[in-house]
Amino acid sequence: MHQSLAEQAATLPDTRLIYVADREGDIAALMRRALELGHPADWLIRSQHNRSPGAQARLWEAVEASEVLGEITFILPRHAGQKAREVRQELRAQRVRLPGRQELAITCLVAQESGTPAGVKPVV
Repeated sequence: MHQSLAEQAATLPDTRLIYVADREGDIAALMRRALELGHPADWLIRSQHNRSPGAQARLWEAVEASEVLGEITFILPRHAGQKAREVRQELRAQRVRLPGRQELAITCLVAQESGTPAGVKPVV
């Protein structure tokens, strides 16, 4: 899917195309193919796994050790027997390199809830 988006982007030079995917969309082969095509599109992927990029620490822990860049606040709707509540998340980002035949440089963003109420799983 991302490859066809990258190919299409070459015909739309005044348009910024963004590939959005949920978990399991973080396929390095697709990212490398987009790079081979000149990286004409961006991608935003929610990662399911806390990967270990080469000799570096686990990805999320490395990003969580970075400085806070900002905060977001939103209302989490009522679900699974829990009342709606306000969630405040700290935003951190770090540029990392994924090893491989063709190294990829990506930006990993982590939005981690702060001040989570007792007995509630933080929203990440």
